[in-house]
Amino acid sequence: MFESLPDILTAKEVFQALRIRHSCGYVLLENGTIPSFRIGNRICIPKEELVKFVEKQMEAARQDSKKEDV
Repeated sequence: MFESLPDILTAKEVFQALRIRHSCGYVLLENGTIPSFRIGNRICIPKEELVKFVEKQMEAARQDSKKEDV
């Protein structure tokens, strides 16, 4: 899915990968929805955490779709 991305991403790279606004992305990072850590002033996000986040969102969408079909 995100094979071309580095193993550790910057916040900007995550926002670009998800195609979301910075303001929305920072909320996801600050509340821990997408786990991250800091090195100095830089926010770092492991690629595996980004993949987990996307997979979780896709599963939630599938569950919502199944509920609508019932």
